[in-house]
Amino acid sequence: MKKFVSILLALTLVLSSVSSVFSFSAAAESTGQTVMDDSYFLYEDNWLINGQSSAKFGSEGQQLDSGHLMFTNADYGIHAVDALPDGSGRGLFMNTAYYLCGIPLSLQKNTNYDLQFSYYVPQGTTLNSTASVLSLAGIFAQDAQDSAFAWGNESTLAMFADVGKYTNRTSDYSLKYDYNIKSTDISCGQWYTVTLPFYSGENAKLYFGIKTQQNGKIYFKNFKVTQNYFEDLSNWKIYKNDGTGDESATALQMNYAAASQTGGISLKSYSAANLNKIKLQGIQKNTDYKVSFKYYTTLLKTGTFSSQTAYYAISKLGVFAPAAATANKFDFSANGALFYADTNPYAGRRSTDATTAISGGETVTNPISTFTEGEITADAWLNAEFCFNSGNYEDLYLMLCCGTSSEMRFDDFEITPIETKVLGDLAVYTGSSTQVGSHEGATLMAASSGMRFNETTNAEYVVSGLSAYEVHANWQYAAAPLTGLAENTDYIFSFKYMAPAIAANQTNLFQEMGLFAADAENAQLGWANDGYLYRLSDNATASYQSKDGVFANRTAVTNYETAPQANTWYEVTFKFNSANFKEIYFVLKATAADMYLDDFKLQQVYNIPVTYENESVRIEGANGSVLSEEVVGNPVSFALKCSAGVTPVVAYNGKQLLPGRTGNYYIPAVIRGQAITVTTTGQTAAQTHAPGKTPEGLDLTTYNAAVYGQNFTKGNTVYQEAVMFSRSADDPTLYPDWDQTTKKLLYPVEDVISVRSNDLKTFYVKDVDYKINADGTLTWLEGSQIPLYTGRFILSAEEKQPDTPDDMYSSDTSTTKYYGLDTNKTQDEQTWGLNLINDEQHEKFTVYVTYRHSKEWSGIDYGTGVEKQGADLTPLYQKAQSGEELNILVYGASTATGAASSGRNMNYELLNDTEVDGETVYSWKEKGNGIAAPFAPTFFEQATQSFVEQNGNNNKINYYNIARGGRDAAWGARMLQERINQMNEHYGTITPDLIYIKFAGNDSATTPSSYKASMTSMVEQFRKLYPSASIVLVSGKINNERSGRVYGKCHENMFALEQVMETIAAETENCIVAKTTSVWNEIVKVKDYTDYLSNNINHANDFWAKTTAGIIAESMQKVSTDEVAARQAEIKNAFTFNGTAIRAAGTNIKQALRFKTTVDENILTENALTGNVTVTEYGFVVLNKDLLNGAELTLNSTYEKNGATVTAPQKAAYNKENGTDIVFEQNGTLKTFTAALTGITEDRYSTEYAVRVYVKLSNGEVHYAGETQYMSVYQCTALAFDAEGGTYTDTAGNSWKESYATRSYLFESILNGKTVNGKTYNTAPLLEKQ
Repeated sequence: MKKFVSILLALTLVLSSVSSVFSFSAAAESTGQTVMDDSYFLYEDNWLINGQSSAKFGSEGQQLDSGHLMFTNADYGIHAVDALPDGSGRGLFMNTAYYLCGIPLSLQKNTNYDLQFSYYVPQGTTLNSTASVLSLAGIFAQDAQDSAFAWGNESTLAMFADVGKYTNRTSDYSLKYDYNIKSTDISCGQWYTVTLPFYSGENAKLYFGIKTQQNGKIYFKNFKVTQNYFEDLSNWKIYKNDGTGDESATALQMNYAAASQTGGISLKSYSAANLNKIKLQGIQKNTDYKVSFKYYTTLLKTGTFSSQTAYYAISKLGVFAPAAATANKFDFSANGALFYADTNPYAGRRSTDATTAISGGETVTNPISTFTEGEITADAWLNAEFCFNSGNYEDLYLMLCCGTSSEMRFDDFEITPIETKVLGDLAVYTGSSTQVGSHEGATLMAASSGMRFNETTNAEYVVSGLSAYEVHANWQYAAAPLTGLAENTDYIFSFKYMAPAIAANQTNLFQEMGLFAADAENAQLGWANDGYLYRLSDNATASYQSKDGVFANRTAVTNYETAPQANTWYEVTFKFNSANFKEIYFVLKATAADMYLDDFKLQQVYNIPVTYENESVRIEGANGSVLSEEVVGNPVSFALKCSAGVTPVVAYNGKQLLPGRTGNYYIPAVIRGQAITVTTTGQTAAQTHAPGKTPEGLDLTTYNAAVYGQNFTKGNTVYQEAVMFSRSADDPTLYPDWDQTTKKLLYPVEDVISVRSNDLKTFYVKDVDYKINADGTLTWLEGSQIPLYTGRFILSAEEKQPDTPDDMYSSDTSTTKYYGLDTNKTQDEQTWGLNLINDEQHEKFTVYVTYRHSKEWSGIDYGTGVEKQGADLTPLYQKAQSGEELNILVYGASTATGAASSGRNMNYELLNDTEVDGETVYSWKEKGNGIAAPFAPTFFEQATQSFVEQNGNNNKINYYNIARGGRDAAWGARMLQERINQMNEHYGTITPDLIYIKFAGNDSATTPSSYKASMTSMVEQFRKLYPSASIVLVSGKINNERSGRVYGKCHENMFALEQVMETIAAETENCIVAKTTSVWNEIVKVKDYTDYLSNNINHANDFWAKTTAGIIAESMQKVSTDEVAARQAEIKNAFTFNGTAIRAAGTNIKQALRFKTTVDENILTENALTGNVTVTEYGFVVLNKDLLNGAELTLNSTYEKNGATVTAPQKAAYNKENGTDIVFEQNGTLKTFTAALTGITEDRYSTEYAVRVYVKLSNGEVHYAGETQYMSVYQCTALAFDAEGGTYTDTAGNSWKESYATRSYLFESILNGKTVNGKTYNTAPLLEKQ
């Protein structure tokens, strides 16, 4: 039975299946502290392969091309394997015949070591004539002078070869010891163990090298390098054995004589007067240890004790704690010893308290003296071993004194912690017991019952090791506590079980089997009780695990065989956390008469945290930011994936890790509590930020209003834009967009800040999971961890998918027909339709991208700004600023319910209705926990919260949602009062401050007139019910127009419905429209429907919700006075008044008083004004000055005429929508337009007229270009007639600005005989000088 062992000082290898073991060392077992083992040697990246003629390793040797089959063919080279051919576990194989293979050794200088390994040639392998496999296997000092990995070279410190073996276990390199150990005549199918003893000397660059001379795979395992601590003479202190503590001049010696030792080098002593002392390394407190060694004596000693003859060769042996109080000397009657033995066979003692004389300790077998003749003999190697507990001490010494002055030799010293069994005390409790151990309810079976739970060494029932557990206790509880558990620690507990016989009617081997926390609250054995961390049952539906042992918190498990066979071993594995439990028992209630259990393992596991400096790199295979369930103490390897140009630096346990031959990184042993840290250089500025943060520090890992509230039309950063990569299984002829592995975003991407999973918890790496293309698109890369949708977007109308909870497709074929692709066919005639995908399933394939760009959101490709209409919501602003609670009422169809925001229904209840026997039954869906991370709020919640943050006073917000999915505006008008009644009945009378109305998607075929009637009805009903409530009408999104039957004209229809909303809002006080259709019309020019429609048809995801919320929030804002002033200044600079003139009458032309203005047409471009505002119209407003009565002239100026109030006349010179553009003259970008006042009769020539230029903007603002201009016909005529200094000269030599013809017209038609401004005009103008 394999036992779970934590080896602190040495790793004992039990090779129970080895037929032949050849040793080339002091022992086949370790003789000191293990410093390197399989955790290093079985990592293939650590090995180097050089050419066949190479005599050195790595870059100093003969290099192989990277394309060589040793590196490219999986059947060649060096590779780690999880299962060896004989099933004995992990190892590696080499298929490298005649190539030089090596691995660096990191060892101390001037130290004795043993390197040991086992090798195996599979059955059926054709061996060479000498049946030798290893041409060379040795320790090589590459930095030695004239070094070459070759037989006999001084730089090879130890060598095992087909021609011989030698070692340099001495500081004298010329002194080598050759042992006659066979290395040929190897048999296939057997393991052979080789040990190379060597002395490291002053060499800094050591390698272990192998050259095989056998074609085919050779397997290796059980590598280890042990420091020969006990054979280093400098570690021993020699004292006189007289109690004085004085050092002795006689020292231990090294023995190299091959004929009289265990297989190599040993220690030698000739002094019985000396006490030899060596410090034990790595001792931990309160731990059991076993000390063992071999010794050889040339003279046997005897003594008499209680009239009996004792035989011995060692006179004193034990462990001494010099730090113990009153510890003075190593003696039977003295303090300080934890173990003591001497020549008296009765003197064996053990104690954990070194402050009292060892003579009073526990009596144990004396390992060095016996009354039995022949047990200890001369001229033979003998074994000695004893056990002790370290108590509260770490500074301990092994004490050894020879009993004879004749030659004695010592070898194979080993100290190891005593193996701790996984299971503690075994017991059988009655089947009616409710507890185990010492707890009330635990009843032990009487010994006379014959029921038993015990160890057996019957090899027939042993899987591995020397023993197994036998359970003969059917229908009773066999139980044993797990030993050595630490609190709050993750473990993997596994074992194997079998029954030699199963009754004919028996379907399982046990009624229950599992792990039971006896000290858990309310713990009780049996079904439906608390206490079980894991419980397997004969009924698969009753098998479960529970992290806290609470039955109500269980989750089902099925990881075991439910129909076992006799004489077949089955393995089960339990993963559990020990929590704060101190008594966790393995419990078994067998139904088979006899069961056998073996191969128990209890492995501590740890999720290694990975700390990244940024998101330009990740560990391949990591689960998020952890390497999951790695066994503590075991090795782990991993690869790094980086963005282009990025160089990673990896560290673990305070040390930098370097990549191996294949680029992977390697940790020799997992340490609980230690994290992997990864820093980088070379990443771009956009990716220089902590994981989950923007460079500015904004959190991208959860719903964050500061991120979600960012307006994508402003700045150079877009936050959390949704993208769904797909390569669907659809027929390309029916679905041309089947391959969407390259996606356009709102802007061309310059660099990515972060790409994150739909729950925002996992980041993806540029150039690994995706790439940025030259045109700013993103492409999904093969091997990417970004989920790729490979299902279908369209279905055959007759297709019906399996109706399972996790099914990706609709099981209702009528739904497919309803969303048919063909615009010209009825529902029944449809042959293909859209796949109605479950919202949550669809969103698992959506990622969220935060990125930088440089293009402005302007022009036809990128839409227009959002009109601010907050001035129309005065009551809402007043309530918000008061700090009082705000009541928000939401009415609409499915998107108004929150579908499909990840955080829907968390802060509000939903009103549901069903038909029962022809009557409508109402119910309320309670507030829930959302759907999935990041639990982002709905569009109306985000919009409201944004409004309150900008305009409120920390108001509490209450939501009341009476929306209903699948309904249209007509239903909304018809059912409004009934649903209000249901709300008031449920909550009490509610008075909303803000009402959102969103009916659109289900009205795609509704005529504008019908829609207007329904929407008007709802607005009027709400206004009547709640006169002070502000109303926000939300226009529709663009649904999937691939459904030609339903949404084929979605753009056109949604625009028409939005215009209806505009009309209603314009006619209704305290009511605005959020024109989301207009904005989404621009978005879908670059975004595919799958990026924001969470069910592939008409529900929408978090990206849609946050974008729509931004549009609504912007619409609810008041225009900034600073922005208004900026736009007024821009208009003032663009428009210039150019004076007045008289237009002469002519054929079909009336005389007119003309006011001229010039405009720079650059101001007419899209979004030219501050705030992305556009000029939509300009022109003149005019009125008789006298009618103004001193007031300012505006578009709202009025006068009385015939008893009625009349608005001042106005005339548009430019209108963007209808194409009006009246130009008098143009010079470059400057164009002049005029207001020509006609019909002014002579009796009104002296009347002054007021004229002013107005400018209308896309956000609803009206501005005026400069001051009001006043002029009469007489004043204008006189100014023109009298204007001197021009280019026209009369016969008297006077210069005029106007021509003779013009001045003649002004005189004859208007001025002749008239007095203007005190001047009378009686003289006609003179002719022009010729």
